[in-house]
Amino acid sequence: MSRRYEMQLDVSGFNKDKKEAIIEAVQEEWDGFRDWDDSEVSEELHSTGEGCLTGGESEAEFAARMNDAIVKANGGPCTVKVVTTCLEYIPCEVYEFNGDKKETKDGAED
Repeated sequence: MSRRYEMQLDVSGFNKDKKEAIIEAVQEEWDGFRDWDDSEVSEELHSTGEGCLTGGESEAEFAARMNDAIVKANGGPCTVKVVTTCLEYIPCEVYEFNGDKKETKDGAED
């Protein structure tokens, strides 16, 4: 079973003529990236998405795979930043309301 992730991808220093090729290459590698912030005035490509890593792939292997696809589509090096957040283990705070008192998961009352 694979863990669910939120991924953030930032690409800068790329060949502007290769922008569409970069987006296509990334989406071929992982279909979790859907929303792209790639306005004409921006010097960066940015996307976030959710999905699972499969086949025992690590976060570092995923990031390297994204980098390899982007560099190949760009026709040369550029700056690639991948931020991985495992959604199964992120801290959370639980709030439960009972009447006019607020209780948190640790039992503290406000």
